[in-house]
Amino acid sequence: MDDRTRTPPRLPTALQYAERGYPIFPAKLGLKESHKRALYSGGVRYGATIDPVQIRKDFWKWRNANIGLPTGNGRFAIDVDTLAGGHRVDGAAGLAALEAKHGPIPPTSQSISPTGSVHYHLRCPLGVKIKGSESEIAPGVDVLGDGQMILVPNSIARIAKGSEVFGAYRWLNRLPMAMAPEWLWKLCEKPKSKQEREEDNVINVDKVIDALDAATNDNVDEDTWH
Repeated sequence: MDDRTRTPPRLPTALQYAERGYPIFPAKLGLKESHKRALYSGGVRYGATIDPVQIRKDFWKWRNANIGLPTGNGRFAIDVDTLAGGHRVDGAAGLAALEAKHGPIPPTSQSISPTGSVHYHLRCPLGVKIKGSESEIAPGVDVLGDGQMILVPNSIARIAKGSEVFGAYRWLNRLPMAMAPEWLWKLCEKPKSKQEREEDNVINVDKVIDALDAATNDNVDEDTWH
């Protein structure tokens, strides 16, 4: 069969993610970036979509594309390096130290990269912005947050830098994506800008006036005033 007529290898899986409500995009093989730009996506970051028609077009156009998932908007990931995968830093020990200090991370969906890094896929409260970082919260523990992305199974990558041997990302379990404990998302939370802090401190004048009116109105009970 002509390769040009054969179904792109990661298209079926890409469609499954979209059916579950996860916007995905075609990522360049060997790189953690999208094939798509504003030219193709109307300004949507990475060109991510859940539209099956668009996904089919994308993966037929870029047949060997990996599957990228944007992080942010209530989702983030913890990328934990392991010595077994040939990494120089034991991220698993770093994460274990965090859990010993703050408490355990609840069971959640986990995947593993071809180089042995374990990815914890987590949720956080909507409106919370997660800062991407490398070995900042613990040695060997990276955070993928707002404005970033992660490759998901069945994507492939080189086993080692410069290697021509590819391995697949795969799931370690099929658990749902859990809500991160408060200590974790607060540890990863992006500091607010000066403008955001000022907006948080703005007093709602109308509410103050209503409260003052209620305080001098004998017909308003205590619960309504509060």
